[in-house]
Amino acid sequence: MIKVVINKNQVEDVLWPPAGYGVNVDRLRDNEKQYINIKDESEGADPNIPLAYSVFDQRADTRLNAILGLIRTLFVTIILAAAALLFSKDATDLVLAPIEMMVAKVRKIAENPLEAAQMEEREALALEELERQGKLKDLKKRAEEAKYETTILEKTILKLGALLALGFGEAGSNIIAQNMAKSKYCPMVDNFSRWRG
Repeated sequence: MIKVVINKNQVEDVLWPPAGYGVNVDRLRDNEKQYINIKDESEGADPNIPLAYSVFDQRADTRLNAILGLIRTLFVTIILAAAALLFSKDATDLVLAPIEMMVAKVRKIAENPLEAAQMEEREALALEELERQGKLKDLKKRAEEAKYETTILEKTILKLGALLALGFGEAGSNIIAQNMAKSKYCPMVDNFSRWRG
C-alpha cells in the first residue's frame, strides 16, 4: 500500500504493485531499474526528500542491449576476419607468389643458364597466343601485372640470364652453372686446371 496525495486535503491508499505483478525490486540489478522521483514543491518542504518515487523494471531493455552487443561483437569479428583473409590473399598474390617465382627462375638459371633465353621465348609465345585467341581479360591482367615491380625484376632476371647465355655460349653456360651451384664464387680456376693437366 502506498499513499497518494490527490490534493492538499485528500490522501488515498493505493495497492501497489497491482496483484499478480510480483516483481521484487530488490532482486533486480542496478542497471535493470529506473528510478523516478516526485519532489514536494510546497512551501517549506525539503527538496532533497522526494514526495514519492517509483521504480521501473528495465529488464527488457537490458536484454535487448545485451543481444545487440553480442550481434555487434560478432559483426566486428566477422569483418576483421574477412579483412585479415583478404590482406593475406593480397600479400600472397602481390608479394610472396612473385618472389617465389623469381627464386624458382633464378634456380633454373643457376642450373642451366641457357634456360633463361628459352623461358623468355616461352613467355613471349604465350603472350602472342593470348593475342591470337583474343583473350582480352588475360591480356589486361598481364598488362597490369607488367607494371608491378616484382614483374619488372622477374623480367630483368630473365634478360640477364639470356644475356649471360648469349655472351658466354654453351661452354660458358656450363662454367656459370658450376660456379652458381657452389656457395662461393670460383671464376673458372677449375676449368684452366683441366685444360693444363
